[in-house]
Amino acid sequence: MFIVIELQTYLDETLGTIVNNYEELLEAQSKYYSILSAAALSKVPIHAAVLLDEKGNLLNNFAFEHMPTPEENE
Repeated sequence: MFIVIELQTYLDETLGTIVNNYEELLEAQSKYYSILSAAALSKVPIHAAVLLDEKGNLLNNFAFEHMPTPEENE
């Protein structure tokens, strides 16, 4: 079994998570890369994905950071 977690960290420092479970590694990898594909273009300040096995071993992780510039905050 494999677990894919999507993490979204917002400007107010709250964190959203979405957890998905898969029997097959290829299905889990597909979801992992699908999340990262969306995260690459996301407006969420920090948008990440984690791929774990059923023992909690980390197989993959990556995060995109889209922090606003000072001009965007005005």
